[in-house]
Amino acid sequence: MKKLLFCLALLGLAVGNSSADLANLENGVFIVHHEVQIEYSDDPPIDGWCIAYAPFAISSAEEQVNRIDTNTFLGVVWYVLAAWNEDKEWCATQFGLGNYDARVFAFSDFGACFPGIEGLEIPTAGWPGPNDGTAFVVTGDPWTGNYVPVYYFTGYAYGYYGGEVLQLTSDPSSGFGGWANCLAVPTPYAATGFGGLGINIDGTYAEPPSGQPGVCCIAGECFLYELQVDCLQAGGVFYPEWNSCVPNPCPAPEAACCIGETCMVLNAEDCSLASGVWLEGSNSCSPNPCELHVCCVEADCWLVREDECAALGGIWDPEGNTCEPNPCPLDPEGVCCVGIECSILLQSECIALGGEFIPSLHVCEPNPCSVGGPEAVCCVAGDCYILSQPDCNALGGQWFEELDSCDPNPCTVPTHRTSWGSIKALFRE
Repeated sequence: MKKLLFCLALLGLAVGNSSADLANLENGVFIVHHEVQIEYSDDPPIDGWCIAYAPFAISSAEEQVNRIDTNTFLGVVWYVLAAWNEDKEWCATQFGLGNYDARVFAFSDFGACFPGIEGLEIPTAGWPGPNDGTAFVVTGDPWTGNYVPVYYFTGYAYGYYGGEVLQLTSDPSSGFGGWANCLAVPTPYAATGFGGLGINIDGTYAEPPSGQPGVCCIAGECFLYELQVDCLQAGGVFYPEWNSCVPNPCPAPEAACCIGETCMVLNAEDCSLASGVWLEGSNSCSPNPCELHVCCVEADCWLVREDECAALGGIWDPEGNTCEPNPCPLDPEGVCCVGIECSILLQSECIALGGEFIPSLHVCEPNPCSVGGPEAVCCVAGDCYILSQPDCNALGGQWFEELDSCDPNPCTVPTHRTSWGSIKALFRE
């Protein structure tokens, strides 16, 4: 899969004496960067778009801009950078674009950023576009340095079609994305990460592995991550300057603290010192989670917080502020489960039917009574499954309450016992 890049590197090879460190291209990534200070024009700059980038060059992953926002359309210039944690030297590059809605970006110009005279490029037939790729090689001086622009794109981003990411990938024609060094026998190195340009949504962040882990603080707990993006995806805050969790350097997590009906965002210790109630997981005071409102526990009325009402199994009314007169109905209405059958009934009616009354629920779609309901044979186009009736109905099957086995197959086609999750997966596209 790397033959094209390897052959290109041999064809365009200009140097053969790279040092070991410069020639080791492991742990490199392709970064997408939209330089907002470079204005789009239908006419390229005199020296070209690659030279135009030089005064605004970034030198760290944190500086990348991979999102473009527009309600209509916007002319933009964006670049693909090759990045490591130290300077490198290479002679060939290959990458591609993944699948995306081609309507979100109309390319007007594109090309490789060669370090000297023009090099050689071999793109796929539809390049640039979804599921296409390109490979290119220098015919003079090699690329050298770090966070080096290797390609540019210009065109119009369209905001009419919702959010979309133009994701960099390996070249779909070969399955390889990365670089080849400039040794006498070039060695290809696969990229460890690919960025992406987001249109009206966040793009894909890429950064080269540091080789040294940094601290990732998640809800006050300390973890060691090598990549900032992995920490962010885990919901943490990354501290690359810290490399140990002993002692724990992470600040205590903060949450809403209720001091009476006054809300403050504090850590648990400070909340306790203030004689407050700490609401773990609630990290905002807007809306105020400390306000007391009506909570109906059957016919009894309480003025409590929402979390207290939930603990009591009651129905919380955020608009209710008084229990005088009692606003709670003597016979509340809610979901009534009689087996797997769901109805909206008064509590007294549900009890008379021998059902389970759930006062906090008031809808039967999706069916809250199907969980734990009896399972039996479900025939779907000749296939046999063991499912509950609601799950069988959702699949468009026929349920046979009196049958409990698919062996032998009562649906005429040999099948197997499975789960609802497995069946849904069969119908996803």
